[in-house]
Amino acid sequence: MASSLDIALTVFFAIFVILDIAFNVILFLAIYKKRSLHTPMNLLILHLSVTDILTGVFIIPRHVLNHAITYPNTTSSDYICKLVTGGNFIWTSATAASGFLTIIALERFFAVVHPHKAGLRVTKSRLVWLAWACWISSFAFNLPSLLVLRFDHDLHFCMENWPEWASPKAYVAFAFFAGNSSVIAMYVLYSIILYSLWKKHKAVNEVSRAARINARKRVTRMLILMTVVHMICRTPNYTFYTLSYFDPDAQYGSTVYSFTVFLILINSASHPFFFCWYMSNLRREVLKVIPALRSLRCPSRLRVFSLAST
Repeated sequence: MASSLDIALTVFFAIFVILDIAFNVILFLAIYKKRSLHTPMNLLILHLSVTDILTGVFIIPRHVLNHAITYPNTTSSDYICKLVTGGNFIWTSATAASGFLTIIALERFFAVVHPHKAGLRVTKSRLVWLAWACWISSFAFNLPSLLVLRFDHDLHFCMENWPEWASPKAYVAFAFFAGNSSVIAMYVLYSIILYSLWKKHKAVNEVSRAARINARKRVTRMLILMTVVHMICRTPNYTFYTLSYFDPDAQYGSTVYSFTVFLILINSASHPFFFCWYMSNLRREVLKVIPALRSLRCPSRLRVFSLAST
């Protein structure tokens, strides 16, 4: 029987899943439909919105519908865990999101610090390969935990059941350091970018160039703030997942664990707000998409009205 705290958390999961998917779909459509926005930076934001949408979608069976799903007393329950309710694809999309945020930091680094080195720039053609590499590496990174997922009939939850020859502690420790290393890399890159922009601003006298540098500073500050939020929302889950294999009191699948997943969902839902708040071109296109989506229902209403009046 689910506790009142678990039920409340499930309700919050449901609300934020809707917000996460809705806001990121709108952001995706705003960039996808406007060809003038198809710059490497904006296309990276588009890919990030896809990872955030998938994070919300895969959270639904794991943390929203988990109490409504029944499992057969056969090995097929293990496959349901692996493919639907185990949550591994949450971590695949969340890992890909970290990867795309790191690529965004690299794109800004090369564009600002080394603007004249074309061979280092993230171009549209290179972005295709980077996107594939990001998704493939994210899937490979989470593959070990996918393979060991089993349904625990006592806990009524999908748990990792590692074979005796494997070392789960080594894997989770690696996952912890890998997950936090991307944040460290982003902090280092953005620190160098801000220092470079500060030096350039002191040496600039032209008003137009100073305005461009100020715009880049604004975007960089946004990305630093996103990195801080990313760290606050992701680190608890990395930490708790690691502790679950070292500390018996940290139970994988507990309410505390579910709350750390909820923080990841909040992080995914927050990205569109950051981009729209700091980037006026994206904000304008998003505001155009919202009325367009609402108008999609108008023709059906008109048809119903005309049929009723005849």
